[in-house]
Amino acid sequence: MKKFYILIFICTAIFPAANIIQAQVNTQDSIALVNLYNSTHGPSWKRKDNWLSTFAPLGAWYGVTVTNNRVTGLSLNNNLLEGILPPALGNLTAIDSLSLSGNVLSGSISSSSYGNLANIIFFNLSSNQLNDTIPASLGDLSNLQHLDLSNNQFTGTIPASFSNLPNLQVLNLSFNGFKGNIPFFSTNLEKLDLSYNQLSGDFPSSLSNLYNLTDLILGSNNLTGSIPAGVGDLTALQIADLSNNLLSGNIPSSLGNLSGLQKLLLDENQLSGNIPSSLSNLINLSLLNVSYNQLSGDIPSLFGNLTNLQEMNLSYNQLSGNIPVSLGNLSNLNALFLNNNGFNGTVPSSLTGLSNLTSLDLGNNQFVFSGIEDIAQTFSFAIYAPQANITLHKNGNTLSVSAGGTLSNDSFHWYRNGSLDTTITGDSIFTVTDIGQYSVAVTNSAATQLTLYSNTVDITVLPVRLISFNGSLINGNGVLNWRTAQEMNSSHFNILRSVDAVNFSKIGELKSIGYSNNIVSYNYTDASVIKLNTPKVFYRLEEVDNDGRAQLSNVVSLDIPRQRIAIYPNPASNFIYLDLPLEYLHNASVVVFNMNGKIALQQNVANNSHQQINITKLSQGIYKLVILQDGKKLMVQSFVAER
Repeated sequence: MKKFYILIFICTAIFPAANIIQAQVNTQDSIALVNLYNSTHGPSWKRKDNWLSTFAPLGAWYGVTVTNNRVTGLSLNNNLLEGILPPALGNLTAIDSLSLSGNVLSGSISSSSYGNLANIIFFNLSSNQLNDTIPASLGDLSNLQHLDLSNNQFTGTIPASFSNLPNLQVLNLSFNGFKGNIPFFSTNLEKLDLSYNQLSGDFPSSLSNLYNLTDLILGSNNLTGSIPAGVGDLTALQIADLSNNLLSGNIPSSLGNLSGLQKLLLDENQLSGNIPSSLSNLINLSLLNVSYNQLSGDIPSLFGNLTNLQEMNLSYNQLSGNIPVSLGNLSNLNALFLNNNGFNGTVPSSLTGLSNLTSLDLGNNQFVFSGIEDIAQTFSFAIYAPQANITLHKNGNTLSVSAGGTLSNDSFHWYRNGSLDTTITGDSIFTVTDIGQYSVAVTNSAATQLTLYSNTVDITVLPVRLISFNGSLINGNGVLNWRTAQEMNSSHFNILRSVDAVNFSKIGELKSIGYSNNIVSYNYTDASVIKLNTPKVFYRLEEVDNDGRAQLSNVVSLDIPRQRIAIYPNPASNFIYLDLPLEYLHNASVVVFNMNGKIALQQNVANNSHQQINITKLSQGIYKLVILQDGKKLMVQSFVAER
C-alpha cells in the first residue's frame, strides 16, 4: 500500500492538475523525502507544512530547499522525527546541507549510501539515538566542511577514512561511545570535539599539525601519555579541553605561547610537576582549571597578570606555599578554588578587593586564622574550613599553639583525655596541672566557620605538680602564694611579672624543695608594686628543674586601685594637708603660686603619704598649689588663705 501511495504521489507531481504550475523535481529526491516521512512517523511531526501535498511544490515543504529541481537542503531540527533513517536519503546526491538534530532518530546509518552525498557541506545528526558504527564511506564526502554526530549512541572506532576529508573544518563526535585511537585529520580542521567517549591511546602528536584549530575538546576519554609540547604551536587555539583523561607528566611550558587561548581545562588527569609560570602569558584566558591532578610547588606570582580570568580552579592538587598577593589584581574573577592543597601562611588581604567574586574555597589547606578573619568578614559565601591540624608545642608542663589571627578573637578550648578541661580566650599558653592526653581546639569570633584542631600530646610526668597559684595586693605589695602536691628534680622558681600579660620579666627567684610527694606551700612578696603606676599587674611562675628544663604556670593578675590626691582644708589658715598615693612620693615637690604667678612657697614631699604644708607666712588671698614629680605637673589646685 505504501509503494502504491508513493507511486500516486510521484505521478501527481509529474503530471499536476492544469491549474497548478509546479517545477518538476528529481523523482529520486521525491522518493527519498517520502521515505523519510513514512519512516519517521511524519504525521506526528511538530511541523509538516505541505509535506506530501499534491498542490505544493517540494520547495514549499517545511524544511526543504530546492535548487534547479534538486533537493539541496533539508533542515528538520527538533521536529519530533522518530524512527529509522531510510537508506534512500543517500539518493539526495545534490544536497549540500542536511540537518536532523534534536529528534528521536534511532538505528544505524551504516549504509554505504551516505557516501553518495558528494555535494554535502553541512551534515548534522546530533542529539538523537542513533547507534552502531559510522560508515567509512563518510570519508568519501570530499566537500564536507561541518560534521556533527554528537550526543548519540555510536560505537566502534572513528573511521580512519576521515583523514580523507580535505575540507573538513568542524567535527563534533562528542557524547557517544567511540573507542580506540584518534585518527589523523585534515589540517583545515578548526573545531574538534571528541569529548565524552571512550577513546584511548597516547595523546596523538599529529594534532599538533592542525594549525587552524581554534577548539580542541578531548575531555572525558581515556587518553594517556603526556601532552606534546607541539600543542603550543597551535597559536589559533581559543579552547583547549583535555580534562578527565589519564594524561601524565608535566604541563608543557609551550602552552604559554597560546596567546589567544580563552579556556584551558586540564583537570582530572594525572599531571605532575609545577604549574609553568609561562601560563601567565595567556592574557586572554577567562577559565583556567587544573584541579584534581598531582601538581606541586607554588602558584606563579605572575598569575596576577591574567586580568581577564573569570574562574581559576587549582583545587585537589599538592600545591604549597603562600597565595600570591598579586591574585588581588584579578578584578574580573568570579570564582577562585584553591581548596584541598597544602597552602599555608597568611591569606593576602588583597583578595578582599575582588569585588566580582561570588565563589571562594580555601578549605582543606594548612591555613590558620591569619588573613582568614578578613576573608570571613568580606565574603559571606567563602568556604575556609576545614584546615589541617596545627602543632601543639610542649615545654615541660606548658603547652602552646599558634593559631594566627587576632589573639583576642581566639578562644582556646583545652581537652584532657577527650573531655573539655578549660577554655581560655586571648592566651595561647596552657599550664598542665595533671598528667593525661592533651589537645586543643581553637575558635575565632571573626571566622566562625573554622575550628583549628591540634594533635594530641601525652603528659606522663610532671616535675612539679602545681595545685594552686594566686596573688593579692596587701599594703601596696603584691603577695603571691602557691602550693605544689609533687616535686621531682626541681631546682627553683623564677617569679615573672608583666604589665601587659605578654612581655614577662624575672623579678625574683625562690629555691624549691626539690623532691616531695607532700603539699608544699610557697610565698613571695613583690614590694611596693603599687609604685608601678599601672592599673593591672600580671604574674606567672617558671619552675626550673636541675636539668635546666623549665615549665610555666598559669597567669594571675592583680588590680592596682588608682589613688586620688586629696587637699584640705580649703579655705585654710595655718596648714594645708595633702594625701598622696605612694607612687607620688618619689622625686615630688609642692610649689605654691600667688595670683601674680610668683612662687610664694616651695617644699619637697617627704616620704610619707600624708603631707603637711605650713602657710602661716602667706598673706590672705587666693593661691595655686602645684604638685610636681620629676618636673611634670601631677595636679593643680586653688585654695584660699585666711587671716
